[in-house]
Amino acid sequence: MMTINCTVKIEFNNTSKYLKVHLDPFQIQVLYSDLPVATNERGGYRQRRKSRNIIPVQMQASMVPLYGAAFEVDINEETIMGGLDVPLQISTSFCSRYYIASTMITSTFCANMICNITANTKTLALLHPINPASCF
Repeated sequence: MMTINCTVKIEFNNTSKYLKVHLDPFQIQVLYSDLPVATNERGGYRQRRKSRNIIPVQMQASMVPLYGAAFEVDINEETIMGGLDVPLQISTSFCSRYYIASTMITSTFCANMICNITANTKTLALLHPINPASCF
């Protein structure tokens, strides 16, 4: 059984000198071996030109059964004392729009992102901070 209560913070950077960006509603998932554990959706978002903001998304899941997942646990004294490292993935896809000349001309950019992370059951913290190099 897995319980998650965390905040995923996404840094969004609008480098345009002249245009405001419109970020479409997006969904973030925390996955354990292709099994969705926690899911949350963030509504639409607008950001002014030449700015950088952090978008917080609250993730919560309570007592999610992990039966049938592909990760086997070898319980011994070391795992009890030091905790267990649990491999997780954070998955999302973004679509942003720029309106050029009102709504007559629009430009759309879409990107998918998957980040591999490892959480420890003893410390209840990430073992490694998420850096852009670990995401694809």
